[in-house]
Amino acid sequence: MLFPSATEKFLRALPSATFPKPLLDELFECIESYVTLDDASAIAAHHPAASLRVSKVRYLLFVLEAHVSEFYIFCQRLDALLTRFERTYRSSKVSAALRPQLKRARQLIAAECSPIVALRGRHVHQRRYFDHTSPLRRMSLDAIRRPTIRLTPEKKHWKRIKVLELRRLRQRNHIALRLLKFAFVSINRVLLLPPGAIIPP
Repeated sequence: MLFPSATEKFLRALPSATFPKPLLDELFECIESYVTLDDASAIAAHHPAASLRVSKVRYLLFVLEAHVSEFYIFCQRLDALLTRFERTYRSSKVSAALRPQLKRARQLIAAECSPIVALRGRHVHQRRYFDHTSPLRRMSLDAIRRPTIRLTPEKKHWKRIKVLELRRLRQRNHIALRLLKFAFVSINRVLLLPPGAIIPP
């Protein structure tokens, strides 16, 4: 699991400060969501076991759509973590220095996540991310309706489509990595002391 170095520095220094439970909860949720994104990319790259009785196409569809939802969760959790840091240090002497750093980080998160937030909104409230116009969805529906039909040209090339979708998935993971790095660089700039300790709230 690849963490940004800024995140690793903060996590190593975590025992040096006592944080309230709500902040630690937000930190766990953010890190867990980031790890889940990485897990999803690994799962999507493999085929389901035969015992699952799930087709390769439907398996891939499920993981790709789950990744979209998890990326949205990651953006929400990261923003919530920064908000929690701001509230925790509101009365601290470093509050004035920390606030603009967190504001910049939140602005970057909002800008980077806006396309996926809109995509996830359509997925939930209108049509699935892969709707009936998607080649993958059509392949999946054909397999259900006509299991004995000969392979269509699209079906023969589904692996090519899979490679393309996995590339998009990994691009979102790279965005998540960059956002996590920027968030903790902003936090460390104010809160992390040279010996590797964190300024307590």
